Amino acid sequence: MVRRMYILGACDDGDVLNGVRMLVIFMNIFRIVVPFIIIGFGIKDLMTVVTGNKEGQIKTSLTQLAKRIIAGLVVFMLPTLVNALLDILVDGGTSYQYCIENATPEGIQKAYYNTSLKMLDQAKEDLDAGELQDALGYAKRNLTSESQKSEIQSKYDKIRGYLDIQDEISIMTKKDQYNDLKNKVNGIDDSNVKAKLLDKLEKKYRTLNEKEGKLRKERDTDGPNGSSSNVLNSNPNMADAGLTGEIVKQEETETLKVVIRKSGTYYTTQVWVKDPYNQLNKYDSPNYGRQTLHPGYLLKKAVEERGLSDKLVVGFNASGFYLKNVYDAASVNYYPAYDKTSVGTLVITDGKVVRNAYDKAYKTWYIAGVDKNGTLNIYTDSKTTDANAKKQWSETVISEIRNTFTFASPLVENGQASSDTTSMPSPNGKPKRQAICQIDGNNFLLITGSELSRQDLIDIMLSAKCQTGTNFDGGGSIALLWKSKNSTTIDTVVGNNRDLTEVGYFSEQ
Repeated sequence: MVRRMYILGACDDGDVLNGVRMLVIFMNIFRIVVPFIIIGFGIKDLMTVVTGNKEGQIKTSLTQLAKRIIAGLVVFMLPTLVNALLDILVDGGTSYQYCIENATPEGIQKAYYNTSLKMLDQAKEDLDAGELQDALGYAKRNLTSESQKSEIQSKYDKIRGYLDIQDEISIMTKKDQYNDLKNKVNGIDDSNVKAKLLDKLEKKYRTLNEKEGKLRKERDTDGPNGSSSNVLNSNPNMADAGLTGEIVKQEETETLKVVIRKSGTYYTTQVWVKDPYNQLNKYDSPNYGRQTLHPGYLLKKAVEERGLSDKLVVGFNASGFYLKNVYDAASVNYYPAYDKTSVGTLVITDGKVVRNAYDKAYKTWYIAGVDKNGTLNIYTDSKTTDANAKKQWSETVISEIRNTFTFASPLVENGQASSDTTSMPSPNGKPKRQAICQIDGNNFLLITGSELSRQDLIDIMLSAKCQTGTNFDGGGSIALLWKSKNSTTIDTVVGNNRDLTEVGYFSEQ
């Protein structure tokens, strides 16, 4: 991040003053040494003429000596001329003499210190972690006083505390976290920061409230006979998502209904599921961490081991994965144990925590998972640097969901297009992609195919009235798999070409 120009005058900048100091040293040497050299050459020429008894040339040599003396005086007076020129050119009346007076080791350090303070103030005003880190880095690079460094570090730590609370607000996933966070914000002694964070907290609370209301609307409204219906996911009907295209697969049971349509270069898979929390699952490679396998093979193993031979199942590629020397080698080299595993610091499969390295985030990944209320949530993997907040984040996710599906940035949040493109691979390109979204409490949509940009996925989701949607791993990793009820055959609808670490699936109960 480029440092802002926080200063009011050029000669209040430590770097400028340091340059002026070097220039002053050079010009002092130049104004003394050069005139002596010029005059010395003139005297030497005159002595040559005199000692050579060349009377006709003495007058000419004296004239040359006079010119060289004048040139020497001009050089000697050069700083004064520069001073006058800078008085005209520099804004705000900042004079060359002002710069010279402050171009001392003490003046330079004072300027660096003042700029560090202004950078900290700006970071606090913007509540920006990047600006805060820039301020600390600037101070460490330029300040020599240990007491000033200590003061800057202290101010940095205080602002960092504000940002940690802001991060906790950003990763807030439940409304019951509101009171604890509000108490933290109210404990801030800076009124401006407190007001900003309270505003952010209120907005996040309203967003969670609106999302909860939309996804529970059909569950909590009165039933057809006017009786109150509080049964989880009681609506047995597929949503009218307005999807078009040739139907290539279609089957329904009492607990799972699936329709797969082909529309140009991609497939839409509409799923009605009675109990999303228990019916949306995933299966890891039997040699997780050491081996990757085709998703079709993984789904076959899941069917065999989990008693799904007589059940309707639709499978898909879910999480991205680490693979040393091929994909995300930097992360694997940083944490070797991550090789051939799902991306992210938190991995949960069938309620079992496979990995919880909340304090070792290498880059930001996003976790999708269905909570106990049947709501698809998207959790941020590494939005805060505060260890306690990160630990609380991981514990919250573990307590809410049975399976993590991890990859890039969200596509739709609270029924609107997400502006978050962190970790989003080639957002403007149109490669093969896989994505999932939730329309309402029981209805989901999978999108699988090629020639799809990030915006294309968002448009399809919004058209289907999705409330929450996220991107999964794409490219050669896409897979859409089908197993009919009472069939043991796993059919590949599209993809299934690359070895992966896991497979996601909806299954009949």
